Amino acid sequence: MSGRVLDGNDQPVAGATVVMAHHLVLQGLGSVHGTVSSNGEQLRVDIDIPAGHVELTVQVEGIDGARIDTAQVLLLPGRVEVSTCVIPLAGDLHDPAFVQKLRKHTPHLKVYCQPLSIAATPDKQVHTTVVPPMEPFPPEPDPTAWTAP
Repeated sequence: MSGRVLDGNDQPVAGATVVMAHHLVLQGLGSVHGTVSSNGEQLRVDIDIPAGHVELTVQVEGIDGARIDTAQVLLLPGRVEVSTCVIPLAGDLHDPAFVQKLRKHTPHLKVYCQPLSIAATPDKQVHTTVVPPMEPFPPEPDPTAWTAP
């Protein structure tokens, strides 16, 4: 397995953003990790998982151009087709405060799934999943606010 992130000119990007992918295998869950930096640019992540001959690229776009900082993308196997499921995220995964809120509110994150048929040909296929932006976290209670007993 190998992973790489390319900028708009198909040049490798190095830096500090974590890229991770998981794939289902008969023996369990495998994963691949890479490190890159976005610097505010739109990047493309290519992760190679050797299995079969079809190469599937899943692109995530925001509805009406909404900003999607990062997203978790899952391909779930089905009987006839797979489903692409996307969890859009709006925040910096290197920001401890954002990660803490993300963990606290994980059960409330919206997941958007749609079926996808992957044909035997062509060998290279692209699927674009369009999702709304992440909904804001609920407001935190004001610790200084007084409430009547």
